[in-house]
Amino acid sequence: MKREFAIHVRKRADKLVRGKWTYYEERREVRVLARAEGYAMVRIKGCATFAVPEKELQPMSAALESPSPGIEPSNEGSGSQASRSPDQL
Repeated sequence: MKREFAIHVRKRADKLVRGKWTYYEERREVRVLARAEGYAMVRIKGCATFAVPEKELQPMSAALESPSPGIEPSNEGSGSQASRSPDQL
């Protein structure tokens, strides 16, 4: 059985500023277990399963292309040092 992973993105209330709530975007990697009727059953590693609307899920490739502000994409696992040119070392 193929494992499907996704990024769960949702807006969370942060704090009240001048009578209005400010929000931040929470992103976390989840494993999709099942999909039905516009919802998905997902699981975070080490945690219980829970249901989320499918519109809150993004494919892993989209998350790598457009990371959240302030988050630098990591280059870990991008190849060994031997495969890099000398000026990249």
